[in-house]
Amino acid sequence: MCKLNKSVLLGLLAACIATSASAALIGIQPGFPTTIFNGGSTSYDAASNLFTVNSVPAVIRFSPLTPPRVVLPDNGVKSMTLSLQVDETGTFVGGVAGDDLVITGQVDEDGDGTPDYTGVLLAGDVVEFGYLDTGAPTDVYDFRIQVNGGSLAEFFNVKDIGLVLRSANSSFAGDFTVDFSGLANGLLGPIDAVCALEASVEGCVQIPEVPVPNDGDCQGRVIKMTVVYTGEGCEASSHSQTEKEAKCIGDAVDSQPVSILVTDKKGKKIWASQNGVSVGDTILIDSANAAETKKKGKAKGKKNRLSPHTKIKVFNAENELIHEVLFHTSCSQPLNVGDQFGAFRIQSMLTTEGGLAVEEDPAVEEDEVCITELPYVAGPHCNGKVTSLKLRYTGAGCAGSSHTQDTSKVTCTGGAASASPVRIVVTDKDGNKQYLDQAGVVLGDVVEATAANAGANDFSAETKVTVYNAAGEQIESVIFHTSCSQPLNLGDAFASMEIYGMATTEGTVVSQELPVEYTYTVKNNSAGYPLLNVSVIDDVYGEVPGSPIASIDAGETATLVLTVQVSAAVTNTATVTGFVGGILQCQTTATAAITEAVAPPAPVECESKIKATLLKYIGPDIADATIEIIADSFKGTPVVYIGLNLTNGLIISSPTENGFTIDGAAHDKRDLGAKIHISINGVQESIHTSCSVPYVKQAPAPLNEPKGAPSQNWFVVDFQEKE
Repeated sequence: MCKLNKSVLLGLLAACIATSASAALIGIQPGFPTTIFNGGSTSYDAASNLFTVNSVPAVIRFSPLTPPRVVLPDNGVKSMTLSLQVDETGTFVGGVAGDDLVITGQVDEDGDGTPDYTGVLLAGDVVEFGYLDTGAPTDVYDFRIQVNGGSLAEFFNVKDIGLVLRSANSSFAGDFTVDFSGLANGLLGPIDAVCALEASVEGCVQIPEVPVPNDGDCQGRVIKMTVVYTGEGCEASSHSQTEKEAKCIGDAVDSQPVSILVTDKKGKKIWASQNGVSVGDTILIDSANAAETKKKGKAKGKKNRLSPHTKIKVFNAENELIHEVLFHTSCSQPLNVGDQFGAFRIQSMLTTEGGLAVEEDPAVEEDEVCITELPYVAGPHCNGKVTSLKLRYTGAGCAGSSHTQDTSKVTCTGGAASASPVRIVVTDKDGNKQYLDQAGVVLGDVVEATAANAGANDFSAETKVTVYNAAGEQIESVIFHTSCSQPLNLGDAFASMEIYGMATTEGTVVSQELPVEYTYTVKNNSAGYPLLNVSVIDDVYGEVPGSPIASIDAGETATLVLTVQVSAAVTNTATVTGFVGGILQCQTTATAAITEAVAPPAPVECESKIKATLLKYIGPDIADATIEIIADSFKGTPVVYIGLNLTNGLIISSPTENGFTIDGAAHDKRDLGAKIHISINGVQESIHTSCSVPYVKQAPAPLNEPKGAPSQNWFVVDFQEKE
């Protein structure tokens, strides 16, 4: 058992700790000047979590070679107080108002009779706390304290105060849920400041944005739509239709419940009729609901399409017409999900050519995603017409050509013969349109020619590249096809020009390299000390722009950004070095990896009817959705999924469907039939499953109408064909 008293040395203290059963000490070893304190008390109040020490500084020894100097009262005051907050688990949670540690007195360092240090000798705030229940009458606590001031602070340059407290006659039993107390003796002195440097590096591939033409959600003719009753009036209308085509009268003034009647303009066809509608309810407007009767009383069947105009009437509880809207639904006027006509907001819409469009939930925010993988870009790369070309100058001459275009479509004269620097001029075949004229191009440089430079939307069918040497003499000319009717792919070489990247009218942007934005984050976790002269060195890219950072204050973060072109997988390590207070060196490393996607497997396409399929949802987020799937071959037993929070990438499956989304075998059928009909909250989309159009794994599901068009909501993960 360890017995500690005033004269115990640090080595004996360490031995005592080693034999204890309950230790959570920091491991403080104070240096010089060392202050010894004794007398007074240690106490802990469990109700307030307040740990308090009241003691008296006795002597200070300034070095191992000098004698201890007695601490005398200063203006009658000689004291040491320490206060901090420790929770019921023994965890340090913070200090108190003002300085946590205050030592007051005076001391004569050189013994000449004149005090050299007076008043507040040291003041500071606790930043770390440890304790040891020795199981003996004397327990031990230690503290790391950040210096705030005091006449002895000059001895603590980039040093913290380390304090070891030995509490004799202690009632502490390792439990901070009860009060305890004891005496207060111990020592304190300088300890090295903590080197607490944190660093991270993140590399994000910048995928070029592909311009997607926005032709609106209404394509072809409207088959059905859902609208939300908002209870608002005409002033809430928000759409792009003309006043002639969209009309609104009256005001719903939040009336509920109401009755809703939806018809064509003349009221002959009823698309929807619903009673007891409250604000926020959804109404399904479906062309299939309408029936037009001939004079003989027989129903006349027509293709399910809404008429060019749709009218919605709102009746109050007294059956009085209080609100009416009329809007265009033939798609010749703009019509999109999210549009509002009076008290009705379009939530979803199914059209003959655009498929299903669903309003995105405004409450769902898309998180920025850092892409760390270079995508695999399958050929052909030239689709539609070329709008820009990136060319790398190789100097290889006509002999360096390597491509798959018809040789009759490509002509080459002269030879650059590795000339550098050169001037490169890119035009159409006849030289009437100039896409680029750039001098000072050296071997390996990448230049970009654009149709916009010639005031055009796209390149002509044939493009001519002319190379001039430093003397202005033409040394090479090559003509190749750029209409995409001939193959044009990344890596193709036409004389001294390698196809390095291109953009086309089909919305494709491809490149042999992509920009990667690296973000280097450096945080100074050192308590109370600035981190100075902080260098950030990347082992691949060298010193990062903005390095060295002059200073990072304690607790603060600095960020550096570097953007580079990357063509292959790369792992880079950043080494961050700084100096706490300009003295204590700190160093750490951080790593980032950019990977490269591999070529996907060849697509698996069905050859006979689909028996089972596993689908992934790829549409906008929809909360608490109900999905109903009806297969042509067993229409009477739909597969239903209730209460799903649909998010992009969610795979829909069920054990009762043998792990698929829908499986004919689970319903004693050999296949699903020609199509399956998938409804989300009542809005239906039909998927073709007879394999008369491609049904491919890892590809969007083919719509039944327009037949074979890719679904915007469903993606085929897997399928099985009938045996």
